[in-house]
Amino acid sequence: MASLATAQPAQPLVRTTYPLHALLPSTDNNVRKKKRTPESVLAMAHSISAHGCLLQNLVVVPEAKQGKRTGRAFVAAGETRRLALCLIRDGKVDDVEPIPADYPVDVLEVPDHEAAAASATENIQRTQMHPADEFKAFAQLFDQCGSIEQVAAMFGVKELFVRQRLKLAAASPALFEVFSNDGMSLEQLMALCISDDHAAQERVWNAARSQQWARSPDSLRQALTAEEVASTAPLARFVSIKAYENAGGAVRSDLFGQDADTYLIDSTLLKTLAEQKLQKHADELRGEGWAWIEVRAQATNMYDVNYARATKGLRNLSDDERKKLADLQAKHDEADRARDALYERDDEDLNDAEQEQARTLSETIERRRTQLSRLRESLSGWTPEVLAHAGALVTFDNSGKIVTCRGLIRQEDRKAAAKARAAAEAANEPKVEGAEPSKVEAPKSSVSESLMRRLTAHRTVALQRMLADNTQVAMAALAHALVRRVLDDESSPRVGSALDLQAKGCERQLDAATESTVKASRAWTELQELRHQWGERMPGDPASLLPWLIKLPMSELCDLIALCVSLTVNAVQPSHLKHPSDSLGEAVGLDMADWWQPTAAEYLNCVPKAMICAALADSGMTAEASTLEKLKKGEAVAKAEALLQGKRWLPAALKPRG
Repeated sequence: MASLATAQPAQPLVRTTYPLHALLPSTDNNVRKKKRTPESVLAMAHSISAHGCLLQNLVVVPEAKQGKRTGRAFVAAGETRRLALCLIRDGKVDDVEPIPADYPVDVLEVPDHEAAAASATENIQRTQMHPADEFKAFAQLFDQCGSIEQVAAMFGVKELFVRQRLKLAAASPALFEVFSNDGMSLEQLMALCISDDHAAQERVWNAARSQQWARSPDSLRQALTAEEVASTAPLARFVSIKAYENAGGAVRSDLFGQDADTYLIDSTLLKTLAEQKLQKHADELRGEGWAWIEVRAQATNMYDVNYARATKGLRNLSDDERKKLADLQAKHDEADRARDALYERDDEDLNDAEQEQARTLSETIERRRTQLSRLRESLSGWTPEVLAHAGALVTFDNSGKIVTCRGLIRQEDRKAAAKARAAAEAANEPKVEGAEPSKVEAPKSSVSESLMRRLTAHRTVALQRMLADNTQVAMAALAHALVRRVLDDESSPRVGSALDLQAKGCERQLDAATESTVKASRAWTELQELRHQWGERMPGDPASLLPWLIKLPMSELCDLIALCVSLTVNAVQPSHLKHPSDSLGEAVGLDMADWWQPTAAEYLNCVPKAMICAALADSGMTAEASTLEKLKKGEAVAKAEALLQGKRWLPAALKPRG
């Protein structure tokens, strides 16, 4: 076996230079067949420019025709470098001076039969640098030149890439040693580097020694930021980072998070700013005369609070307002009496003209009822009896938007508020002088339980038949059952429903499936706004709800029922199997691209990198997908999130299935 000192190639290899224009791509001998991405070529061009020359020669095969050299050569290894030099030559690299077409390029000539082997050797026989060595190398280069921008230019990478490497190189020396010996993953080191405090890094890492789950990147990051507030949290959104920083609050960025996630360090200052902002809004409410106003500096679902809702009443009306209301009521009653007069006869006795008249009167009654409802609502307000016992809550929702809930009654004030309301209603009733209060007692039951069941069964069937012909009351009964089950909070006293049906919202299932991230979505925010609007209108006394619903115009009743029904829909499922909600989605024309984006938190962080690349390819970005394959997961996620923005891409689970 020949020693390394005596081993010689089959024929001597020649180191020389060729003019750039004389170098041609090799289609036969270059083992790398995959097309270079424009990004990789541009990065190489920047690197060549930063160093001022090629750091590694090209491997070429001289071109020969009829046994004579032509002066040109085929590049067997170094095609990316050749393309980068061509970019510089053509003036397509910003801030880099072009080179001439005859720019001399260092090459190593090999014979044709050894070219493929030389190309394979350059691309395969190389030892991958350990990431720890890479991070220290970046730190050393930065120490030498003192410029992140210059280091980035040397390697043709973004400045954020360099900052991330410097951050990792500055980790606790003890933990960096663990990482160098493969005792910790790169993702774990990245999570620990959210803090610059070496003692804190080591404390969190060592505390999780006996619990492997606590050493997950998310757990480590949470442990180091437990006393801080993420910029995406409702509290931070409500105050705003700008206001927090103007007040002297310190922030720190997670260079490895999505879009450089920011954490607000001083949570006490943040809560103080939130309370001040809420108090300013509360001060504007004090002139309304509420018995109390509470400020709550945390995101609150207003339907989870343990309050009853007061009912608005007619305010003091002017003579013109009273006349307008009376005239509209008279027109409604006139049409109602006219229709009743027609219906006192059997339907079959009505001729075509009379039936058409009855339909017209029904439409008039519904129109007048809607007008009356809207007029009464416009003339309603918080009466002195309500203001004396009710208050207002000022808080913000999960999107950071301020929320004001008026007309809330605390548990301890419910009896007093009900008594005051009853007294006010009694005062408005006409009084007859000398009349004594009725003292009629309810008759006692004189039939057996079995007979009572039999009789009420007949009553049930008769009621069902009558209800089948009265859409307004049927819809009101359905709305009553739905509202009590779906919109009201669980602490409210229950009032029974005449209908034997069950309905419930699915908020808990949504929370369990999404860890409450769904509450930051536009759909959730708009649903809560609808709930708030109806909550302002509905009576606070549960016993008054059904009569109020019966008087509600049909169009508005249908809107309320649609909201309640929508809140009972539960399309959460663990697989891609067909689901009953698919038909609902098709019927309403649901396109999830209008409501959902493939963000890091909602999708990209939760799937393998291969599926991220598949999403890009599915969106027509095949070249970008190829680039992402070479990136670390965190970098791939950040880039993919930006690329998919506005592309309306959906995973299979969200696509319509018909």
